[in-house]
Amino acid sequence: MNAKVVVNTSVIIAGLIGRGSSNRILRLILMGKLKVILSKNIFQEYVRAVHYPELRVPLSYAYIILDRLYSLAEWVHPTKKFNICRDPDDNKFLEAAYESRADYLITLDRDLLDLRNSNKELKLNDHRMKILTPKELLELVGSEH
Repeated sequence: MNAKVVVNTSVIIAGLIGRGSSNRILRLILMGKLKVILSKNIFQEYVRAVHYPELRVPLSYAYIILDRLYSLAEWVHPTKKFNICRDPDDNKFLEAAYESRADYLITLDRDLLDLRNSNKELKLNDHRMKILTPKELLELVGSEH
């Protein structure tokens, strides 16, 4: 498949602590089957999130995964700013998706999921992408094989 994906922090954390669809998305990225898009702001949020004490994720494990994501990523430096999300802190994910022309924004965050239309798409200026949950992306990937 090798689609370009921007991954919200909610999916990274769920992938680190669980064995469900978020973990599967993380594994697809680590295997090179999905191309992860990162910006400095997104990666900094990932690093902050793995330090939340309630997560109980061994930091050594989290750092190994984050280091691998760092090296596999297509890095972007968004120049276009958006202010359309209820949570202004989530706009950075839209900006990275727009800058990279990502195919998908993968999230468990309702503030981002609520931006999509009935086709699970969001159009930002001249770019159209799908905003999907990890489970929805896995169903889509399964239908393409």
